[in-house]
Amino acid sequence: MMEPTTLPAVAAPISFGWLFVKMVGVLGLLVLSLLFIGKWFLPRLGKGRFSLRQEKGRISVIERFPLEQRKTLYLLKVAQKYLLVGTGDHSVQLLGEFEKNEME
Repeated sequence: MMEPTTLPAVAAPISFGWLFVKMVGVLGLLVLSLLFIGKWFLPRLGKGRFSLRQEKGRISVIERFPLEQRKTLYLLKVAQKYLLVGTGDHSVQLLGEFEKNEME
């Protein structure tokens, strides 16, 4: 009596369509994770102990108000005074100066 012979295992054919779908999915997750890092994590990184920003200085921007595409009003605090500054395409102008008690 003959013993049954086993045939060698044959690998399933590669589906390039499925590989493409997996590649697009992984790239999509990578892009989304980079967007998440850029939008959420990087701004918080600048507020840490080793920040490049100086928050203990005497000058700070209290408020920014855009008027047009290239024209903006800034309310600055310099020492104990408040300055209203207007900026344009090629100019910066002091529009007003206020004491601390006038702003409250």
